[in-house]
Amino acid sequence: MANIKRHLTQLEAAGLIRLVQTHPELEFMFRHALVQEAAYNSLLLEDRKRLHLQVGEALESTYPDQLASLELAPVLADHFAKAEDNQRAQKYFTLAGDAAVAVYANSEAVNHYTHALEMARHAEASSEDLTYIYTHLGRALELSSQFDQALTTYKEMEKLAQERKDRPLGLVAMIAQVTLYATPTPAYDPVQGQTLGEQTLTLARELGDQAAEAKLLWILSLTYFFTNDMSRAIDYGERSLALARQLNLREQMAFTLSDLGTFCYDASGRLDQAKAVLAEASDLWRELGNLPLLANSLASFCTVCVNTGEYDQAIAFSGEALQISQSIGNLWGQSYSQYRIGYAYWQRGQPDRAIALMEASLRLSELSGFFIPQIETRADLAIVYGGLGAIERGLELAYLALTGAETRLLNWRPCVLGVLAHLHLWQDNLTGAMAVIDEGKKAPNLETNPYFSIHIILAESELALRQGDYERAIAVTETFLTNLRQFGAFTPQALYLQGQALLGLGQDEAARERLLEARAKAEAVDARRPLWPILFALSQLEPDPAEAKALRQQAREIIEYITDHTPEDLKTSFLDLPDVREVLVG
Repeated sequence: MANIKRHLTQLEAAGLIRLVQTHPELEFMFRHALVQEAAYNSLLLEDRKRLHLQVGEALESTYPDQLASLELAPVLADHFAKAEDNQRAQKYFTLAGDAAVAVYANSEAVNHYTHALEMARHAEASSEDLTYIYTHLGRALELSSQFDQALTTYKEMEKLAQERKDRPLGLVAMIAQVTLYATPTPAYDPVQGQTLGEQTLTLARELGDQAAEAKLLWILSLTYFFTNDMSRAIDYGERSLALARQLNLREQMAFTLSDLGTFCYDASGRLDQAKAVLAEASDLWRELGNLPLLANSLASFCTVCVNTGEYDQAIAFSGEALQISQSIGNLWGQSYSQYRIGYAYWQRGQPDRAIALMEASLRLSELSGFFIPQIETRADLAIVYGGLGAIERGLELAYLALTGAETRLLNWRPCVLGVLAHLHLWQDNLTGAMAVIDEGKKAPNLETNPYFSIHIILAESELALRQGDYERAIAVTETFLTNLRQFGAFTPQALYLQGQALLGLGQDEAARERLLEARAKAEAVDARRPLWPILFALSQLEPDPAEAKALRQQAREIIEYITDHTPEDLKTSFLDLPDVREVLVG
């Protein structure tokens, strides 16, 4: 120790190093990086390796409780890698990756796991270690929105498994690929996902791996949903959930519950079931401490509540999901948390807030590779612009959304066509509206995916009204009110359209009953946007002049509220809408 102190004193006196601190430990630094580099390079290779090994072992013995920390694990990994102790380098690079993931430092995790994989190849690592490193590297790449690199990683893993004749390792690699193919990422390919997924399911059963089987049933449920086979999607999802419950696979239960609610039950109109499974999924993700997927389930819960018209709950779920996603730097989650909530603000009569949220979701979706907002959020935004009188801007967005649906998510195509039909109607282009409505009604499996038919139904009813075919308008809206009333966000509009059709048939009392019901539904959820035309229609049926005047005044006040919450460049187009002018002037 005395010799070391003497040498340090000599180096300090020579101006090569400087004292940094004396407590809690003595610490020196080189005065210049070039001095450090020259000193290091003067060492013989074997001496360097020996010194790195000694430093690594000294750190291990000195800080036994900090070996897996984000501060120490990378340092140990570097020392053991330079000492060519590949096994310990692999261990500490892996621990460093885990520590980075724990604080959502996904880019750093990718770097550490990549080095761990390099060490594993040199150390002839076990299948268990390789499985862990490959899957964690792939997941870190996914969370960094590097989906192509993740897919390449999983394919490399599969190739290694084939070389080693290691079927369980190959099974994990294939499952990871199928998962990417089945989810809405840049690697999305549901047809490839189905083909590879069914092959992988057979392999899992051959190997007797029930946990893998539960996972594959879940993934295949997604592929069938995205290829418009709802009955099989629900069947596979529910079989996955039953098997996961049987095996008490809590993480798999959470995955399956989340996607049954997000996709299968929501789109098929089983909204109470959707909310129940999403609540259970959220509880599980909290229990497991998985913040990205907790945010995902909360965002899904928000979407279901938007569809049911429960806007207060939707706003709360969206806010929590956004806060979590921002705290961990998850761009996908930030986009998804704002994906449908803009529609709630639009219904509430706050188009400025709606546009800001929708545009934020779209911007973040492009950065994260999450493409569903490029279709549905863009279609919602088209409705907002069209509803404010900016029809051309709405049409431009709707056609972009349609292109996205036709190239990536055919399920959403009739939904976008319905939005396009609304815009044509608002432009008085009845021929164009009729064409896209007819096209939308030809979409397969609309009966098993009723959510995607809602805009088509409402647009067809509005078209029938414009054509004076009141009986057809009533029949079309009755389809919604009988089968789709659980989609409460759209119920006031359906009731209003039916009321207008009854007026056209001269059934004033029946029309008034329908409009009163529409008013109650809109007021119950504070939906100002559909409320003001309902109030104005009621004012025209009201025999009491004072009450009629009060109803018209309420309609005007709502229009003024919406105007106050409309971006400046859209106020004129909104106020110039014929229906708006009629209320303000009447």
